[in-house]
Amino acid sequence: MLEAVGSSPDGESGDDGSVGDGCLRWARLRDRATGETIEYRARRGMTFGVFVFAGFIPNTTLVRDFVDLDDPGYIRVDAKQRTNVPGVYAAGDVCAKDLRQVVTAVADGAVAALDMQYLASDMQGKTCQIPPAPVPRY
Repeated sequence: MLEAVGSSPDGESGDDGSVGDGCLRWARLRDRATGETIEYRARRGMTFGVFVFAGFIPNTTLVRDFVDLDDPGYIRVDAKQRTNVPGVYAAGDVCAKDLRQVVTAVADGAVAALDMQYLASDMQGKTCQIPPAPVPRY
């Protein structure tokens, strides 16, 4: 079980409360069976990553009575990330698919965004309404 991670090479925070450069440099792990604690430290100049597993129960209660879900509760989508409700898309780990990782979730979002752009363009062509250009929010 992962107990703690840190970014400073020595595992301690600085006097100002800083904890390094933001890259993972060490991790403390506990064996659940024995209670033994070990520390993993990246080699000098190296870092590592931690993948957090969120579980197998999709958080789709918001759309449960709105879009089609499979038996475990994942949202059914087509190849363009469209649900059964026109104009409603789903992307990432809430979708029914074999692989659930950040890489596939980002790709799902890009596919959905591109198809939404086409949908918006088609709607604009039908209504002859041209929306104003977005104003940057920064």
